[in-house]
Formats: sequence, C-alpha cells, structure tokens
Amino acid sequence: MANSRRLREANHHTIQQTDNDLAAQHAASDFALRKRIHEFERALDELNWQKKQVNNYLSTDKLLLLNLIMCMCIMYIWVICMYVCMYVWMRVCIYVINYYC
Repeated sequence: MANSRRLREANHHTIQQTDNDLAAQHAASDFALRKRIHEFERALDELNWQKKQVNNYLSTDKLLLLNLIMCMCIMYIWVICMYVCMYVWMRVCIYVINYYC
C-alpha cells in the first residue's frame, strides 16, 4: 500500500511538473509571438511612413515637372507668335514698299 501511495505521488508530481513546464513553454511562446507581432507592426509603420514620404517627394517633383512643361509650352507658343508677328510685319513692309515705290 505504501508503494502504491508513493507511485501515485510520483505520478502526481510528474503530472504537476509537466503542467508547470507546459505553462512556462506557453508563456515563453506567447511572449515571443507578441514580441514578433510588435516588431512586425513597427516595421509596417516604418514602411508606411517611407511610402508617404516617397509619395510626397514624387508629388512635389511631379508638380515641378508639370510647371516646367507648362513654362516650356508657353515659351514655345510665345516664340511661334513672335515668328508669326515678324512674318506679318515683313509682309506688310513688303506690301508698303511695293505699293509706294
């Protein structure tokens, strides 16, 4: 009977030790998982911030490029207008010269 009692106590002790080991392992894996999730969220926040910065930079560059293109178009139109005005003025001068001379 004493042997049976010692065997039960040994089994109970083994079960308790296993439960303690499982609880410790669960706590450790839970902590590691929470830590990994936190690192992932920090990395995701960093990437979103970088994306925002790049988009702001690109939108600024796009605006500058569009302004430059508009300025070039305006200058091109101005040059064409000047050529047209010069051509018309030249034709008027030729007409006046031919008419009065």
